[in-house]
Amino acid sequence: MQTSYKEQAFSSKLGFYRNTQGLSAPFQRQMEATILSQYQRLPGLHSEFLGLDVVTGADEDFGFEDVLNNPRDSVRPPQPLHDVMERKLGLVHSQTASRPTGF
Repeated sequence: MQTSYKEQAFSSKLGFYRNTQGLSAPFQRQMEATILSQYQRLPGLHSEFLGLDVVTGADEDFGFEDVLNNPRDSVRPPQPLHDVMERKLGLVHSQTASRPTGF
């Protein structure tokens, strides 16, 4: 229900842009939303998608997930960035192989 509301609010905003600014404005907003939704940080780092929130208007809403879903408050320790990138690129084939320590 939450996602359908967000999609409906974004489509109504696109309709408003079409009526007030012409046909190119909604296409530009959709392109911006598509580009910003594909942007990712390196694996192991949290992506907040702030640009996407601004384009879709989600930055104007304040919900419980803004307070209770903070990844920095997680109990799990963050994974080492080098290990995650090596697994993503296929440089390490087994979970038991680790990098030397002491550097």
